[in-house]
Amino acid sequence: MRVRLFTAIVLAALSLHAGSQITEKMLQQHIRVLASDSLQGRKSGTEYERKAAVYIRNYFQKLGLKLLADSGFQSFAYTGLSGPKVSQNVIAFLEGSDPVLRQECVVIGAHYDHIGKARFPYSRRWLRGGIHYGADDNASGTALMLEMANALASKKGNLPRSVVFVAFGAEEEGLQGSSYFASHLPREVGKVFVMMNFDMVGRLGKEKKLFVSGSGTADEMEQLLAQIHVPEGLQIVKFPGGKGPTDSQSFYLKDIPVLSFITGLHKDYHTPGDTENKINYEGMVTIASYALPIAEELVRYPGQLTYRKNNESLRTNEITLLPSWRFTGHLKGFSLGLTSVMNEHYGSDFPAGYDFMKNRLFPSFYLREYPWEFGVKIIKNVGLVTAPGIGYTSLALPLKPVQLINPSGDSLSSYTPDHIGVDALRSHRYSSWKIILPVFMEYKIPSGKKSAYIAAGVTGGLRIDGKIRYTYKKDGYRYKEEIRGPWYVNPWELSAQIRAGSGQFGLFADVALTPLFKKEKAPAFYPVTGGITINLNR
Repeated sequence: MRVRLFTAIVLAALSLHAGSQITEKMLQQHIRVLASDSLQGRKSGTEYERKAAVYIRNYFQKLGLKLLADSGFQSFAYTGLSGPKVSQNVIAFLEGSDPVLRQECVVIGAHYDHIGKARFPYSRRWLRGGIHYGADDNASGTALMLEMANALASKKGNLPRSVVFVAFGAEEEGLQGSSYFASHLPREVGKVFVMMNFDMVGRLGKEKKLFVSGSGTADEMEQLLAQIHVPEGLQIVKFPGGKGPTDSQSFYLKDIPVLSFITGLHKDYHTPGDTENKINYEGMVTIASYALPIAEELVRYPGQLTYRKNNESLRTNEITLLPSWRFTGHLKGFSLGLTSVMNEHYGSDFPAGYDFMKNRLFPSFYLREYPWEFGVKIIKNVGLVTAPGIGYTSLALPLKPVQLINPSGDSLSSYTPDHIGVDALRSHRYSSWKIILPVFMEYKIPSGKKSAYIAAGVTGGLRIDGKIRYTYKKDGYRYKEEIRGPWYVNPWELSAQIRAGSGQFGLFADVALTPLFKKEKAPAFYPVTGGITINLNR
């Protein structure tokens, strides 16, 4: 009898251990489905996101978990950049065994949507287009959440607190799914004890760093984490704050302690290159062997967690997987400014006969677009950055008197056409396109929350097209004429620029070092520009 009892206990323990083992095979199965061509990048609010939701719901059902809301789907409406949309969270419930503690739950979540065939502003390769598979972001987090559900479901009846597993929709459109869930908890959920979030956990690098934010959102959290065994070689980098561009923030803002896990940003983030074949499955299993005991400890924790407000944001520049010599600056993006033409002393006094070059400031503009950036670190917080791009400048020239730039002359001059009356001219512009190459020295100011910076450098350019365009009214009709040229414009451009800002926005001032026209063809005129920058590095 004792032998039979001992055998039964051993078999039960082995069965329990086997059920809780998270394997590379199962993780790979989920990611291959979610990051497949058939799901087209799981863009929020589309049929492809819905198909991914059905896959997740069916797996919850297979595990024997209770489906909450409407057969597992919690639908919600929101307004995205392209207008009104509908998405859904997928929710499953594992009831706890303790009559008191089961009224509280541990939420384990991950967003399952991605950005589809995205372009600006979601994609970092928006000129290229194509399917953005989102294998790491966030099929990896979804897969890990599903297999943690599998592991914990095998211990049903042996977990004091309840556990809620949630796959959030529309995270890429502004944490829409998690915000809705946190504000519309299903009745069965009860009180949320703590939230664990998995977002991009598929690229554990050579240094094996796992970034865990939220360690300071409860007084007891640090001590609890200190009791968890860390797998050999795994480096845990903790951030105390609960804020950050991921779903755990929605719970933190409801005064709920959180833990969020990420292996870091990489060059394929929000590009078509985030594919399944680049996932580190062995690394994911290592992460699971650390995260699953944390989940069990939280489920079994006998007391309460004391929420602590810690608004320190997760600093994305500190969770990059780029090589240590790489530097991520603030050049990639757009610059938009107002341009004025100055004399050789950078003043407003022009030589006699050249008043037609005194441009009107507010209609004159400067636009630069830098789709790609490369940086090299020199010392800590200082780097050399370049970003090849394209530029467009449009100078609004005076309307009175009617003096148009003569594009066909050998040097800069003006003329008054007979067919345009004194009050008939409506616009008069010189505009040009150019290929540009900036080189900047940038200093990132240690600020803790946003990436404040100051940068200075030079920009070289080659004009590839220029034209004079003017419109006028005659006999009640509006006419527009365009003339290529003038050919005496200086084809090469060099300017000095200074930039400063914080986060995605900044200010810049740009002063031309080379004259607008060839020296032997016109007096020296130098464009001077000031405006705003929009940085697209995340």
